[in-house]
Amino acid sequence: MGMKAKASWVLPTQGQETAAETEDETQDRKGKLGAADKVAWGVNKLCFFTISDLVEDKCRVRLLNVLAFSLVYVFFVFAMLSSLREAQPIIRHIIFSNPPPAFYFAGAYDTRNAPPGVFVNRSHKVYVNSDLGGPMQDVNVTLGVVDYRSQGYLPCSTDEKLARQGTNEDLRLKEVCNYDKLEYNLGATDDMGIATISNLQMWGPSGLYTITATCNDLEGAEEVRMRIVSPVSYMYVIHPDKDPFEALKPPTSTRVGQPLEIQPAVVLLDFNKLPLPNRSVTAFANPDPSWPPRGPRAQLTPQVHMRGQKVVELNCPTSAVSDENGIARFQCLGVKGANVDHVFFIFTESGDQFFPWHDPGFAPQALYPMDIVTYRYPTLLSTDVYEVYLIS
Repeated sequence: MGMKAKASWVLPTQGQETAAETEDETQDRKGKLGAADKVAWGVNKLCFFTISDLVEDKCRVRLLNVLAFSLVYVFFVFAMLSSLREAQPIIRHIIFSNPPPAFYFAGAYDTRNAPPGVFVNRSHKVYVNSDLGGPMQDVNVTLGVVDYRSQGYLPCSTDEKLARQGTNEDLRLKEVCNYDKLEYNLGATDDMGIATISNLQMWGPSGLYTITATCNDLEGAEEVRMRIVSPVSYMYVIHPDKDPFEALKPPTSTRVGQPLEIQPAVVLLDFNKLPLPNRSVTAFANPDPSWPPRGPRAQLTPQVHMRGQKVVELNCPTSAVSDENGIARFQCLGVKGANVDHVFFIFTESGDQFFPWHDPGFAPQALYPMDIVTYRYPTLLSTDVYEVYLIS
């Protein structure tokens, strides 16, 4: 009892018993760790290194890879976020700061009676507001026509123009009914978000215009209306090279595709019979010899038929602007194409004043045109092409 187990060593070759040794003596002789324990420890260490340590290293490397990838991903995300621009304000409202003038002269303004650099009734101010409630700076504002109502004899209203779209009648009235001719209609906003548009010029026919402002392809909700009129009261067709003025009669014939032999000039006078500079004249062809239209043609039907129309399309139908003497000269007026063998030329300024070239009974001074029973000779058309065949 209380005694430690003893180990005895027997040499089988000699058959002699050795002295018994205690465990402490054995450890003193072999060290704290016996030889058998050292061998077992080495084997276990080798096994743990090749299996457990290897698996542990792979897990550690994979974990480090995941951690490194996550750090790189977070770095790139922050880099992309830092490179993004700040959110820009968005246009919210486009409104007119001051009401435009209700009365407006077509074309360029006559500055003879105005101080230098001053344009009477030509200033338009548009305010542009952002979604943040502040002004939009350095954005371009454009004025445009969204609707037009004709006040004269020309069927140039928006609904009438849409009704004859794609017809021969549209070719005949394409230039004279072009109401979307605006100049100096662009302005940029200042620090207060106000765009000032000065000296707006509208070269379309006289009538009631509906104007709106557009900014960055966004159309303003506010619409304003202006009545465009012409200061021209009298107009005459004269010979371009005769001095003093001499009336020019229409040519008896002309060739299709070539300009008229004598290019007409038109004198433009105001109510006091003073010359009007910086104004242009437009020519168009009329199916009837007289003007204005009377009878069934005076009441224009809302529908335009695709067939049965007498149409003549002109080349260079717009003249150069008039000089200081009020003379507007045509450069290359002629017939471009026709489905008839004759043409009647009508000259107009802003679709308000007209001069039918082939009507000898027309007098621009007459307040009420009178019907004069006379024959109105047209201009005959000739061409080198007489037959056209469709071969394929």
